[in-house]
Amino acid sequence: MSFSRLAEAKPFRGQQERSRRGTRVAPAVALGAALFLLLPQTASGQAAALGSIRGRVTDPSQAPIPDASITISHTRTGLVSTAATTVDGDYTGRFLPPGTYSVTAHRSGFQRTTQPNVVVAAASNPTVNLTLAVGAVTESITVSESVGLVEAETARQIPLAGRIVF
Repeated sequence: MSFSRLAEAKPFRGQQERSRRGTRVAPAVALGAALFLLLPQTASGQAAALGSIRGRVTDPSQAPIPDASITISHTRTGLVSTAATTVDGDYTGRFLPPGTYSVTAHRSGFQRTTQPNVVVAAASNPTVNLTLAVGAVTESITVSESVGLVEAETARQIPLAGRIVF
């Protein structure tokens, strides 16, 4: 069979079905690819509408305060976001809708500190550094009762699980 005859030869039945299937699948693949390419843009567009608040929490000597509790509260809606400071005293409150917030930091042994009127705009990242003053101990626990001793005879009469008492 010469080369020219091969070019004129009819395709096998399986080849015809594959080529027809390919024409039906191609539009679906193109639509799927277009949707896939649009999804990341939509997600990033939504993320661009949100903001964040970041900062550092320190003591009066500017030493970082690790594990401080951070509460970020939207003043109008009451939305609350929480975070904790890192070993370097840094924190970040992410994915915050635009609005006015108050930022509160607290750690055992320090006084609670609040920074009101922090404005977050879309895609903004304001920095709110807080300094916690050393606090005085305001609570104490006092033990006012003592436990009496249990006599050996009384202890033998107390039923225990799995113990048969006569």
